[in-house]
Amino acid sequence: MIYRFASLLTFTGIVCLVATVAAAQQRFDGVTLRVATYGGPWKDGMQSLIGTEMKQLGGQIEFITGPPNAHLAKLIVARGKEPPFDLCEVDEPATPQFIKADVLQQYDASKLSNVADLISPISQNGHLVPDWVFEDGVVYNADKFNELGIPVPKRYSDLLDPRLIGRVGVPDISGGLGLFVIYGFAIDAGGSEANITAGLENMKKLGATQFFTGNPAAQTALVTGDIWANFMGSSWAIRLRRAGNAWAKFALLQVGDNVGLWERGHMGLAKGSHNVDAAHWFVNRLISPEVQLELSKLSGSVSVNKKAIAELDKDPVAHEILLLQQKDIDNMARVDFGKIDMQVWRDEWNRIMLN
Repeated sequence: MIYRFASLLTFTGIVCLVATVAAAQQRFDGVTLRVATYGGPWKDGMQSLIGTEMKQLGGQIEFITGPPNAHLAKLIVARGKEPPFDLCEVDEPATPQFIKADVLQQYDASKLSNVADLISPISQNGHLVPDWVFEDGVVYNADKFNELGIPVPKRYSDLLDPRLIGRVGVPDISGGLGLFVIYGFAIDAGGSEANITAGLENMKKLGATQFFTGNPAAQTALVTGDIWANFMGSSWAIRLRRAGNAWAKFALLQVGDNVGLWERGHMGLAKGSHNVDAAHWFVNRLISPEVQLELSKLSGSVSVNKKAIAELDKDPVAHEILLLQQKDIDNMARVDFGKIDMQVWRDEWNRIMLN
């Protein structure tokens, strides 16, 4: 989840709220809370929204940027010693490894007053608090599709239209998004977590000339017209539209009996952290309706707070692209990465997609 924007939003209303809330909160004089998170505006947004408030309470936040697998590696190396950070982002593909490595501690839900409004509960026996959500499908150039008479895609196999050969971007298996796309193709082809062969064979037919390792590169390829569609989260359609690209449309695809893929991110509390109280305060602010709403506007993500979702749905672009009604959210597919043998997936990817 790497975000790329020209500038941050102005958080005028939040700044006023910061001063009000800070006056009533416990203080953290001399505390430096270390948070391992994604870079770019996601980190900058948290700094503007929560970091400013932390300063009002006498402490500060130090952000360490990188992907979840890099955070996990650092925690494993530091086992038995003070962890390199107090909190870290944990995406769904990396969740089984974090839990197996036993590098996280449980949250005290009584210190998280905003959990009652979460769209998804605290998971993994109290170890992970959700902090962002993407709705995964396909972003496509509606102008080009209309020009060629290509219908709006409804299934993964719809992108196998001969007119789209070589024009559909495919994310690499090395990134989390690529794993969700493989899952979608596997289910569409009648497979499962344990049988992705037919799905990969269909992916091969797309004739992709490269596999994107990051969404910013895929976004650029869409803008330049090198590709006309790319499997990615709806957030990227929102960003493209807000950047003035009226052709950017988004479609959620059929996944078995469901429509769309629900991709979640979480914040984990590092085992051995000496700043547990400050960590709970930070996470509670992160999942609050006001912070979630602003981060969603900034990134195009779906808020994890129900109250924020109701406000987000009032935004015209978000309302058009995102599905924000509970019945639609409940009908999106979830991937259980605990059932996936990643080595088997990589071996099949290399055998089929790289030959």
